Amino acid sequence: MRVLIFTGSSGGHMFPAFGFIDALQIKYPLIETLLVLPRKSLGEWAKKRSYPYKVIEVSSFGLARGMRNAKALLQLCISCPKIIFLLFTFRPAVVVGFGGISTILAIMLGRFLGIKTLIHEQNVLPGRANGFLAVFADAIAVSFEETASHLAHFEKKLILTGLPLRKELIRIGKKEALEFFGMNESLVTILVLGGSQGSHRVNIAFLGAILGLMHKDGIQVIHICGPLDCSALNEAYGKEGIPARVFDFFEKMQFALSASDMVVSRAGASTIAELIRYELPAILIPYPFARKHQAQNARHLQTIGAAVCIEETAVLESELKDNIASLVNDKERLVRMRYAYRKTAYRDGGNLLSEAVRSLCP
Repeated sequence: MRVLIFTGSSGGHMFPAFGFIDALQIKYPLIETLLVLPRKSLGEWAKKRSYPYKVIEVSSFGLARGMRNAKALLQLCISCPKIIFLLFTFRPAVVVGFGGISTILAIMLGRFLGIKTLIHEQNVLPGRANGFLAVFADAIAVSFEETASHLAHFEKKLILTGLPLRKELIRIGKKEALEFFGMNESLVTILVLGGSQGSHRVNIAFLGAILGLMHKDGIQVIHICGPLDCSALNEAYGKEGIPARVFDFFEKMQFALSASDMVVSRAGASTIAELIRYELPAILIPYPFARKHQAQNARHLQTIGAAVCIEETAVLESELKDNIASLVNDKERLVRMRYAYRKTAYRDGGNLLSEAVRSLCP
């Protein structure tokens, strides 16, 4: 059996695809996989993880983009025969799509050729590609129960799998995780995440919030900030004497998540799944654009009491400071927020999605 996997170029698309391949290789080692990426630069990710992969270049469309949309349309036309060739030569039993423009062609062509198809929706609110493809897919795997209300016409196709996490995202003892960073067990550890590319707005607001706290002595920070702000943040933390480990990008997230007492973050679907896996109290700052997917993701954790949600407004820094101070000074509340995760079931997304794909081909 062979499975052909298409993913978009963002971390929100790629990381769940990686988690799915990891689980599929463990659960069904005889199944052969091929990952298709939309950019050559993403091939380094697949090489690091030893995934067989191909690159079929595509670009996304957007409003008022002019020539860029024309180029995207041309790339889409060129990629069509390439995908058809891949379907005939690789001969997959199932085509799996994780969102993005290239997934649209793959799922539609696969369906036309009589190949079983499955799409995975990471967010509570389905993306445009998956919303369109729901008609064509044989099965629709979703990460959140709430997604069903947005895909009510396709209820018979829906499978609640959760979101696949990479195999290395295991829970590590907190002492070992803190030793990995050379950090102090007696301090409250805050992990800051701005999404796969880092968020300048989150970085600057968090720094201002921390510097504005009355009592900073009991805090230490792990800050994964993206490439633009790394040196400036390092300098600022050092100048203020705040123990901090700053990274532009960090691969061994199992250590960062295991070491932390609370998280300040965007609210991408992969981040939400990781917070659930590690039962981490969070202050979430949803990305305000992209159809406000992240606001609905954040609401999932806010509703059960595991997270506080803050909108990205002009007073973000002030609100962030107040909420950090409130949580740091209330250890019992942090414990309650951890226990709140027991109200939502953790699902092994990789295994459940692997079973869903396997069930399409008896």
